[in-house]
Amino acid sequence: MLKEWIAQSSNINPNNYVQFIDAVDTNVVWGLSSDRNSQQNPVQEFTRTTNGGLTWTAGTITNAANHGPSCIMALNADTAWVAMFNVSGGGSILRTNDGGVSWTKQTTATFTAPNGFPNVVHFFNANEGFCMGDPNGGYFEIYTTTDGGNNWIRVPQANIAANLTGEFGITDVYTNYGDSTVYFGTNKGRIYNSTDRGMNWTVSSTPYTGFIGAITFRDANFGIACEADNATTSTDLIVTNDGGATWSLLPTSSAGFTMKQSIRYVPGTDSTFVITSPYTIYGSAFSIDNGVNWRLMDNLIHSDCDFVNATTGWSGGGELNSPIYKWTGHDNCCQ
Repeated sequence: MLKEWIAQSSNINPNNYVQFIDAVDTNVVWGLSSDRNSQQNPVQEFTRTTNGGLTWTAGTITNAANHGPSCIMALNADTAWVAMFNVSGGGSILRTNDGGVSWTKQTTATFTAPNGFPNVVHFFNANEGFCMGDPNGGYFEIYTTTDGGNNWIRVPQANIAANLTGEFGITDVYTNYGDSTVYFGTNKGRIYNSTDRGMNWTVSSTPYTGFIGAITFRDANFGIACEADNATTSTDLIVTNDGGATWSLLPTSSAGFTMKQSIRYVPGTDSTFVITSPYTIYGSAFSIDNGVNWRLMDNLIHSDCDFVNATTGWSGGGELNSPIYKWTGHDNCCQ
């Protein structure tokens, strides 16, 4: 199999693994770790590199006792935000301005117990961002900020397409395109979309009825999403050609292709996508034709992945000693 990944030492607790990755550029990457046995076991640990992964430094997210990881969003080597859920109910958004030495809870994103549960935090620039949580008080708990999160304002219910009974968001299952468009997936196979940095939201049904696993866009119109259901035997992805207004099944072609969880477009390529999976059928695969045909790369345990260009990206790893894998590209996979 093609060797696209190079193992790097994450230096996190060996009982954990890097579940979520945010690659800022070719040098700066942040990772958020989870207990390898259960995400419900609260872990307050991150890791960071500022030299392209030559060295990683792990640290503790302070002011987050009894909290577990949902999402990490990094602006640069110094500034990052995390969404953390409280295992006894509720949750928090926290920010660091000193490379993770200290973290401050941003209290105006309340995510109050018992129903509050933050899933996503994202910033378009140093000031403007949004965070999203499960329905609380009858509608999705979504906040926006224009001052870096010092003040979060909840989006009114009238601005958000109604959720279904029992519908909720999923940790880190979101993507953005450009400087104002964002999407998040739900456990009911639906995808919410905002084109104004989180102030107004529409929703689209998809051929899926269960958990959306990941969403990614190549451009303003073309996107692909996958499932996150270890029980399903379906291998088909879903695709949109109209910016997420409608989604249809994309039959895939690859022997043994049953991987799910994280799918990402590789920036700087015409049509390359990568899937990584921590599920029963472990591994990673790439496509150079917009997801129609796939080639398996390995059978390692991968978690979330992120890419900055055709030859640089990272994936969390669930193998022994909790490595992080760096993507190095390949002449045959990155056109």
